[in-house]
Amino acid sequence: MSGKIARRGRALSVVMLCVAVIISFLPWSSGMNGYAFAGDTPETVEEAKAALDAAEGAKDQAAKEKTEAETAYEKAKTKAAEADAEVEAAEKTLNETKEQQKLAATDAEQKQNAKEEAEQILEKAQNDYKSALSELESQKQAVVDAEKTLKEAKAEEASKKTQWENEQQQAQSALTKAQEDFDKVGIRFLNEKAGSSLTDEVWFKWLQTNMAGVTSVDTARNESLAWNTVLTTDTFKGGFYSPYSYDNLMQAADLVEEGNKLRKSQNASLSDLKISYKIMTQAIASNALSCHWVGHVLMKDSPFKSDTLYATCGKAGWENIAWGAPDPFMGWYYEEKIHYLADQKGKQQANITEAMVDQIVTEAQKNGHDFLTYCKRYGMGSTAAAVASTMNEDRPSGNYSTGHYTNLINANHQSTGLSVNAKGSLYRGICQVQAFNQSAMSDSVTPAQFKAALESYSKSVKDAHCICFLHENILSKF
Repeated sequence: MSGKIARRGRALSVVMLCVAVIISFLPWSSGMNGYAFAGDTPETVEEAKAALDAAEGAKDQAAKEKTEAETAYEKAKTKAAEADAEVEAAEKTLNETKEQQKLAATDAEQKQNAKEEAEQILEKAQNDYKSALSELESQKQAVVDAEKTLKEAKAEEASKKTQWENEQQQAQSALTKAQEDFDKVGIRFLNEKAGSSLTDEVWFKWLQTNMAGVTSVDTARNESLAWNTVLTTDTFKGGFYSPYSYDNLMQAADLVEEGNKLRKSQNASLSDLKISYKIMTQAIASNALSCHWVGHVLMKDSPFKSDTLYATCGKAGWENIAWGAPDPFMGWYYEEKIHYLADQKGKQQANITEAMVDQIVTEAQKNGHDFLTYCKRYGMGSTAAAVASTMNEDRPSGNYSTGHYTNLINANHQSTGLSVNAKGSLYRGICQVQAFNQSAMSDSVTPAQFKAALESYSKSVKDAHCICFLHENILSKF
């Protein structure tokens, strides 16, 4: 508003200036142009008329000049209005220009801010790029280092694999040798204890020589066996299933101990049977034959009893054999004891009672054996009455034996040897042979002494075998 007032004041000043200029030219100005007014006295009418005419002329001139002045005023006023409009337009333009400048300044500020922000983003991006580039270089170096490490690891792995393969081969070789030593430990033990005249090689050569032309015949079964077709070195090679194995020799001694307990349970005055190393080799040789044939092959089908070996073994002429039974005393002792008790009432008579069977079942249970399960397994029945009935069927024909039982309880027997074989061809391959002698052999020891001697002799070999087995087993896991 103040701007408009100022512009209008300037325009009015221009108009007033123009009016003042015009008035200064009017004829009634005081004495400036020689005009006369009423107070003047013309000297003549002509002069007066001339003066009048002059006055009229002046009036007309003044009117003209007034008109011109008014015209000039209107023009000036118009020009002032135009000037005012121009000023207003100029002011509008100025304000618009200022607004544009303000907007331009704001835009410039925003652009400046945007520029600065863009520069900051650019700087950050450049820094990020540099950081990423540095990280990339670091990762590249890490890849190089990793490839180097991998290469070294592969080389080390190859080296260790070669070393492992060598160690495994050595371990396997050591285990093979340890197994061979362990398999032979029983043979070496008995060879040393029994003497050079009863080694495994001596026995095998004797069997080859004396059994080559022998054929065992069973007319009841219509069967025969030529021994030159089956006699091999398997029994005398040792190994886990052989009678010479550490485990089977230990089991043999355990069975002798069990037999001694049964002797004592029958008659407390009976002495314990001792193990003769020589008779042990005889029992093994007999087992090598009887594991293929149901019968006392060495005692009946060979010239053994007429050979010097028989005397060397102390003439151990009594023998028990079992086939397929994990516990031979089930048949040797418990089953035959029932027949033995029945024989006291009359041989070959069907006089086995349920009470007799119950007596043996109870005795077996006290000794930790399950006699009825044994009877059931071999088709004799699962109750005392059924077992008694089955056993009575064999008695009238005499198709039964008490000889194994009487061998066990024979008071005259002093020395024994027992073998356990799991490499036979009959009844799941299991065969046990126990030989008896009625004289005290000089090489006899108790079952406990036999096991202690075998353990002591075998310890270093057994330990080596265990260590080699464990070593080889551990290496095989990797």
